[in-house]
Amino acid sequence: GGRQGNLPECAIGSVKSMIGHCLPAAGAAGVIKTALALYHKGRLSLLEVIRRLSLAPADILGLARSGRIAGGLPADLTVFDPDEPWVVDPDKFLSKSKNSPFGDHPVQGKARHCFVDGRDLLAQPQKG
Repeated sequence: GGRQGNLPECAIGSVKSMIGHCLPAAGAAGVIKTALALYHKGRLSLLEVIRRLSLAPADILGLARSGRIAGGLPADLTVFDPDEPWVVDPDKFLSKSKNSPFGDHPVQGKARHCFVDGRDLLAQPQKG
């Protein structure tokens, strides 16, 4: 247990997919948590995190119409608050499995809107 010697800190983590506000991006939650941990520790700027999670993968895959915000391109983007703290609560998972080593673990960063083809998948239905 514990760190030994002068080994560098590794800000890698994962989050159980299908957490309520991550439903549209299930499976990417661990990558996003890791990237935000690097941002919060001052290892990457927020713009660099965004570039590495959007533009860089699109370029690697040759998807010239993805990873960018511009007129005429698909309106796929996420609006998030990188500083909002929350606690992982497995009882709120949308998946059937409620198991997680991160139960009661505090994390930072929460999606507010997730637009796919211009539609906000996190929008709450209007009542009345």
